[in-house]
Amino acid sequence: MLRHAHQANRHFDVPQLAPNTYRLFDLIDINDPAYKNTFYYVLRDTLVVDNIDDA
Repeated sequence: MLRHAHQANRHFDVPQLAPNTYRLFDLIDINDPAYKNTFYYVLRDTLVVDNIDDA
């Protein structure tokens, strides 16, 4: 997995999202930058919304 995680680096920019929609990756506080690629590789652009109506 770590072998592929370095490719995730180019995806850290936040894409245009609908109102009240967040990427799970952006909500996680990653203390060690060495793990940032790995977290993004696993989570990708998983979205989080406040309620089912926003989904």
